[in-house]
Amino acid sequence: MYSTDFLPSLLRQISVSGRLNSILYDFDRNTGNFFMTKNFSQIRIFRIQIVSQLAYCIFMLAHLLVSDLPKAKTLQGFVFCCIYFIGLGARWNYDMDVNIVQIINSSMEFEKKLVEGKPPRIVNKVTKLMKLFLDVAFLSSTAVTLAIPALIWLDPCSPPFLLSIMKDCASITWSIRSLGMQHLVILLEFWMTSHIILGGTFEIVYILFAGIVSMLNYFAVLRRYFSKYNMYPSTN
Repeated sequence: MYSTDFLPSLLRQISVSGRLNSILYDFDRNTGNFFMTKNFSQIRIFRIQIVSQLAYCIFMLAHLLVSDLPKAKTLQGFVFCCIYFIGLGARWNYDMDVNIVQIINSSMEFEKKLVEGKPPRIVNKVTKLMKLFLDVAFLSSTAVTLAIPALIWLDPCSPPFLLSIMKDCASITWSIRSLGMQHLVILLEFWMTSHIILGGTFEIVYILFAGIVSMLNYFAVLRRYFSKYNMYPSTN
């Protein structure tokens, strides 16, 4: 079930992403529902983020298409571009559509009515695997957010990132004594990556994947209920 199995992981994700302003959702512990912020400043910052990230992704893709890079480097760049476009597409919500959080709220409300007065259920293997997947996804998204700036630091010429556009990218140094544009660029890359990856993970993992498993659990409960009253033949 969503509220008993997946909600703790979701709250952890919101806690981290909310501090970065990567998502506009929060959880009201009094009502037990998620809500979208109405703070105009947060909404404006979020919109600036996604628009600037769209321009950033398009610029990276254009760089790959027009640059004369080796095939291996081009393929490497396209992999990162795909990750960024998928993450940005998942978190894109310029019109402030509340349907995303309403899906979770409706699921948890339906769940309360479904299990009310019924004995505690046994957590199945699929749910256990999904809980493990949520932990892995959280750690992986955090690791990717840190790994990409590290990759740029080790190899500034790695496509499709911004420093790879410079012809003298191989000569870039990171000495504190030579503070320059490269330090600002790597901070920009970290900012873009953290918002796209952590923000996009919320919709993909907790709405799509966890939502599907929750629906399967609901169907299993209904099947047992109907079988008990001979309303629906059990297939077991």
